[in-house]
Amino acid sequence: MCFFKLTDKTSSVDVCVFAKKYALFGDKIEEGAAYIIEGEFHDEISEVDDKLSFFANSISIVEEKKKAIIMEVPSYASFHIDTENEFINKYQEKNGRTFYIYDKALNEIRIAKYLVSENVLNLEYTRKIEII
Repeated sequence: MCFFKLTDKTSSVDVCVFAKKYALFGDKIEEGAAYIIEGEFHDEISEVDDKLSFFANSISIVEEKKKAIIMEVPSYASFHIDTENEFINKYQEKNGRTFYIYDKALNEIRIAKYLVSENVLNLEYTRKIEII
C-alpha cells in the first residue's frame, strides 16, 4: 500500500494506492515525474481532516511531451461548414501532427479526427503546443 500527494500548479490531492494495485504499478512511482492516474475520488470526511482523497486504479508515467498544433477560429461551426473540407484537402498528412481547434466563441478546444502537416503553421492563428 502506498500514499502520496499529487501536486500540480493549482492544487494537490492525497492519493492512496491499495496493495493489489501497488503490486501492479508501484515500481513506476517516483518523485518529480509526470503521471496519468485513473481512479476515483473518495469524499468521506475523516475525523482527522476534511480533505478529498483519490484512490488510484492505474498509473502510467508520461514518457515525453507530444507535439501538436492548435489553431484558433472565431467559430468552429463556421469553420466546419465553410472551410474545413478544403482545409483537410490542403493540410491533412498521414504522419502529421495532432491538431486541435480552439473555438473562440464557445471557449472550447476540439481535437480533429485528422493529422496535419506543419505547413499549417504558415496560417495566422496557428502555433505549436506540447501535450503531456
